Amino acid sequence: GVALDITPDGAGGYVFCGFAGDSTLLEPLGSAQRQALAVRLNGALEVTWATQVDSPNPPGAEDYDGFSHVLALPSGHVFLSGSSNTQDCLQEASAVMLNGANGNFMWGRQLARSVAGAHHAFSGDAVFDVTDQHVHQVVNHSWDHTWAFTTWDLQGNLIENQTWQSNYPDDNWQGMTLLRSVNHPN
Repeated sequence: GVALDITPDGAGGYVFCGFAGDSTLLEPLGSAQRQALAVRLNGALEVTWATQVDSPNPPGAEDYDGFSHVLALPSGHVFLSGSSNTQDCLQEASAVMLNGANGNFMWGRQLARSVAGAHHAFSGDAVFDVTDQHVHQVVNHSWDHTWAFTTWDLQGNLIENQTWQSNYPDDNWQGMTLLRSVNHPN
């Protein structure tokens, strides 16, 4: 497997994320069987739980490729950003919530921007707003080199009036990190 991000879990341990897969892991265009991976470690760096999120790949099923960012929430739950593939899509951005106590899957969502009949999106950084209890996430669209900002409630609902898409195609404006305010507890 490959680890891509790590964060303190709020209880003296850590949660990290990335992906795992077979021996063709680094080959292009979906030849590998990748699974998104999240692992929680206690303060002694022992594995508390490890969760691979994937599908058995029946037609139309979501196939989570990997997690690029992990966010431990004050509730103890774990929010993950990354990518997933579907039968009709090369790559979609994903948002996933796991139960922080046991790593069980709570909900998962996929996003894509359809341009010229193709989807290419990957989600990056996310922050939690303690005031409105929402997760804010950056999403990159590699097909037209734009990005989006999505907002999720803790039940997995997209908050549409706080979600927007950039309108500057082909300017290579893509973002992977959200800056945190020094005046905000996040």
